[in-house]
Amino acid sequence: MKLIEKTKSVVVLRLSGRLDATSSHSFQQRLAQVELHPQSVCILDMAGVDFIDSEGVCALVQELKRFNDATCRLVVCNLAPSARLIFEITQLDQVFEVFTTLNDLLPVYDIAREVPETYLARLSA
Repeated sequence: MKLIEKTKSVVVLRLSGRLDATSSHSFQQRLAQVELHPQSVCILDMAGVDFIDSEGVCALVQELKRFNDATCRLVVCNLAPSARLIFEITQLDQVFEVFTTLNDLLPVYDIAREVPETYLARLSA
């Protein structure tokens, strides 16, 4: 997991590889380092995640609950086809806010001014 951008109210994390029994603990440890401010948004860019198992699903749900309890948002974007299928089968797509791209969620949260244009330019390239 790589921290891409961070402001006071927006954090963008790019995940890659597998979210499974082996990696879910480090995923949760990394998310525990994100400072939770009321109304802040943590964006999980999951374009590089090619596999999610039951441990990964549990880790996602636990983190969503933690963020919700802190009145923060944990949202997902750029799901790879295999990860999207897992979200649909487990109905995570019904509990998470899932966006096709980062650009799709920017107006929803009015955070375009928070995410540096250099990052947005890299996304569209």
